[in-house]
Amino acid sequence: MPEWLYGLFTKASFAQSVILVGLVIAVGIWIGRIKIAGISLGITWVLFAGLIFSYFGVEIDKGTEHFIKEFDTSKLHWFWFNDRIIGAPF
Repeated sequence: MPEWLYGLFTKASFAQSVILVGLVIAVGIWIGRIKIAGISLGITWVLFAGLIFSYFGVEIDKGTEHFIKEFDTSKLHWFWFNDRIIGAPF
């Protein structure tokens, strides 16, 4: 196995954090599609997948964790709103 690939999953970094968050979301959505007696929990399984990963000791980089917690989406929406007024292509 190439060293960079091994390091991607063993050393705490921004790239590892993005992969882990994506993996938790993908696993949660995949499990959420399962129906038992015609009922599925849907997107709620993303939360449960995160709890299961955390239980087994999977951690993300502290800097990335801080960025995700402090990300202010209200500024992002305002930027998109201004782009539409200016006439951006989206």
